[in-house]
Amino acid sequence: MTSNRPLPDGWSWVRFGDVVQQVKDKVDPQTAGLTRYVAGEHMDTDDLRLQRWGDVDDGYLGPAFHMRFRPGQVLYGSRRTYLRKVAVADFEGICANTTFVLEPRTADLLPEFLPQVMSTERFHEHSVQQSKGSVNPYINFRDLTWYEFALPPLSLQHEISKALGEFENCNNALALVRTALKSLQNALIGKVTWGSTPERRLTSQGRGFTEPEKEVLPDGWRWVRFGEVVRQTKETTKDPESEGLTRIVGLEHLDPESLPLRRWLELDELSDGTNFTRVFRARQVLFGRLRAYQRKVSVPDFDGVCSGDILVFEPSGDDLLAEFLPYVVQSDAFFDHALGTTAGSLLPRTKWQELAKYELALPPSAIQHRLAGILNESTRAVSAAVRESEAVAALETQVRERLLAGSSNV
Repeated sequence: MTSNRPLPDGWSWVRFGDVVQQVKDKVDPQTAGLTRYVAGEHMDTDDLRLQRWGDVDDGYLGPAFHMRFRPGQVLYGSRRTYLRKVAVADFEGICANTTFVLEPRTADLLPEFLPQVMSTERFHEHSVQQSKGSVNPYINFRDLTWYEFALPPLSLQHEISKALGEFENCNNALALVRTALKSLQNALIGKVTWGSTPERRLTSQGRGFTEPEKEVLPDGWRWVRFGEVVRQTKETTKDPESEGLTRIVGLEHLDPESLPLRRWLELDELSDGTNFTRVFRARQVLFGRLRAYQRKVSVPDFDGVCSGDILVFEPSGDDLLAEFLPYVVQSDAFFDHALGTTAGSLLPRTKWQELAKYELALPPSAIQHRLAGILNESTRAVSAAVRESEAVAALETQVRERLLAGSSNV
């Protein structure tokens, strides 16, 4: 057994449930005075920071969102634990009952040390191994309670947490760089992909409605509907392996911070790939139609299959360049239109038929080409910042594993 391995002086083997408790503070989100909620998609893999959240009044909360969390508590995604979603709250809010709210049970465990314990490889391995179900595996808190780990003395917990916190500070600085780059990119996209979502107005005589006049465009530009220059591809397959389509993309793989697609699963990593039948090709645009507020858009550089909650776009002719299309889809105006056309409260989705109605100001091909080049440079800068963040995170993981191993040689 693990607990038979000798530890340095002051360390002790403990069970997770002896020093950690699940907080079940049930509240009504509409009357509790809370303004933010955190869903699974707001938590990033291997990132303790909460960088995104939703507004309680945005209409997307389902009945499962009734668990209050407070600053300093740890949020843990109990569904598909292989996604390794552990986050520390720095504000008060609401989460679903599928997100565990955890805190120390005793004074033997510092609050800032708990998320470090839950970020180790051993903890994740235990959680994945104890999960139940195949399509949407989950874990119960009681299956975590008997997980054993080496607990250092309080003074060392503090020092380890402080050291690992320096990695977080570095990642926060890189996040600021990424945010600044994205803001510049979004500002440029907003200038070159003007959108029109005209509201109907009463005529001056009060009889009937009229559409407001669209902005006058420069020479060579023209107003078009999205569906006039873009098509949704509908290629499917029942046997992706036989067609050499070995890479699978789900919504969780689309990164709102990185336009190039950087994450996927191999077909043989899934026990059940029946939900992945939609085919995409390299350089087509993947758009997450579920919970469009997540702004998930990616461009793959390979062929593969994806879930039905991802729409696949490509230009339908020569009017819109393939290199310019991703930036149209990334624009604030396009997402505003997408959000305005979603249906459903628990799982809000938008449809191609609604997205096709979006109107945009389309520049001539030469201008599209030049603008895409500028935006591509910005995208590469963002991707470089993301890679730096990943390198820091990888080093943080290595250091954490050594510091928390409980070895006298560390």
